[in-house]
Amino acid sequence: MKKIFCIFAVLLVCYGVYAQKDYIRADYSVTLNGGKPEVTFSGFAADGLWSGLNMATSNGVFRFVLTDKRTGKLLYSYSFNSLFGEWVETDLSKTEEKVFLEAVRFPRPKRVSVAELFMKNSGGEYEKIFQKDVFPDSLEVKLERRTKGYKNKINIAVVPEGYDEDSMADFLSDAGRLTDAVFEYEPFKTYKKKFCIRTVLKPCSSGFSYYTFGAERYLMTDNFQAVCKAASCGGFPWDFVIVLVNSEKYGGGGIYNFYASVAAKNSAAREVLVHEFGHSFANLDDEYDEADKNKVTDCIMCRLDRDFCPVCKENIKNVLKKLFK
Repeated sequence: MKKIFCIFAVLLVCYGVYAQKDYIRADYSVTLNGGKPEVTFSGFAADGLWSGLNMATSNGVFRFVLTDKRTGKLLYSYSFNSLFGEWVETDLSKTEEKVFLEAVRFPRPKRVSVAELFMKNSGGEYEKIFQKDVFPDSLEVKLERRTKGYKNKINIAVVPEGYDEDSMADFLSDAGRLTDAVFEYEPFKTYKKKFCIRTVLKPCSSGFSYYTFGAERYLMTDNFQAVCKAASCGGFPWDFVIVLVNSEKYGGGGIYNFYASVAAKNSAAREVLVHEFGHSFANLDDEYDEADKNKVTDCIMCRLDRDFCPVCKENIKNVLKKLFK
């Protein structure tokens, strides 16, 4: 699905001994009020193991910052965009009211810290739109001690959408068939052993639907909190999420370091997932404008019957190198 601007990226900064081993998730809702974002904090929740990856960097519209309250030292920071970030750039946002349930995840600090959320203004400068103190000892630690093999790996949670209890075997088959497709393409094929893919074998409902922002094939949800909860209920650590929607109708979507989705039963699902994972993992550009002679069109990010072009392959390699830096 065509992106409106750069979306969701993560920057790990000097966290070191300040971090414990699990994630905290901060849930919030965001909408437009008088043309400006209005954030309502919902609460913090323990959110499973942190894999410790040094996540890739980019410059997004939003910026999350965690600092030590006593010393002011920067502990963790990432820049991102989300579905709300796309919404504010559409004409629909000028005439309709819409609330997005979103979240940020960060490693649990060892001391009381300050969580801040910033958004770029029209001048390109970050303005604070939310601030909350984090009291790490007030949240139950949820560590899955039985989980193994997640360190020094890129952990992907594959989540079912629209599958019931009786169709978990079908979902497991779809998950294997579709994720295998990603590793048929370079450079993912070469780095396959760096990935750890696990499936959430529980029915989930995160509200995915077609016609997101009026685009029929854009298969997304405005409830990212539900996506996070679904991924975490598997009881294993995750860094990226793939959502398989039990549908035959063509569709999908991908937001960098947010999630990738695909209609699992469609005949083009394998290629669509590779395309959307290119967005969510490496922030690759979307369908290129063939009228622009400076754009590359011989690429799966443009046409599904193609491989990744050299530029996209190099971008993926750079992300992989940064993750393990």
